[in-house]
Amino acid sequence: MSGRRRAAGRPWLAVLALAAGGGCAMPPGGAATQRAADATLNPNIIKVIPFYGQNPFGTVGGGGKTNGFVIQALYLVAPTEKGEEGVFGDGIIHVSMFVIEPDGEGRTQRRLVREWLFDPEQARPYRTKKRYVGGYGYQLHCPWGDADVLGKRIEIEVSFERRDGQVVRSRPRPFVVPRS
Repeated sequence: MSGRRRAAGRPWLAVLALAAGGGCAMPPGGAATQRAADATLNPNIIKVIPFYGQNPFGTVGGGGKTNGFVIQALYLVAPTEKGEEGVFGDGIIHVSMFVIEPDGEGRTQRRLVREWLFDPEQARPYRTKKRYVGGYGYQLHCPWGDADVLGKRIEIEVSFERRDGQVVRSRPRPFVVPRS
C-alpha cells in the first residue's frame, strides 16, 4: 500500500504532513482566495486542533530576538455535509500561553502570561487561502510583547468560544522557549 493511500484513510495525518512540510504557503489571489474569503462562518465548532512547526518560535512582526510563535495550522472542526472538517468559526478564538513553574510545595502550576483573542473579523487575515484535506483553517501569529518567557517551560492552549457560550478547547501543548 502506498503512503499516499494510507494518509487518505486518516485525513488529519495528511493535514499534519502538509502543516509540518510548509504546505500551508499559498499563492495570493485567484479563485481559491475568493472562495475562502466568501466562506460562511460556522457556529457549531466541536473540536479545536492546532498544529505547530518543529520550532514555532521566532521573530513575529520583526525584531532581533525571539518574541513570539506561529500556529502553523489551526483547524476549528465542525460537522458538515462532507463529515467533520475544518471551517471558519463564528465565535472567538482564544490562544493562551502559560508558564509552568514550581509552586513552592514541590508541585508545578500554570500561570497565564499572555492571551490573544481573535473574533471573526480579526481572524480573517489569518485564514487559509484554500481548502485542504482537513478543510479550512488559520495560521495564527502570536507576538508576546514583554512577557518574560525566554528559556522557560510553557504550555499553549487554544480554545474556541462559540456564540452559544460553549467553550471547546485543544489539549495544552508543552514547549521550552529558546533563550534567544
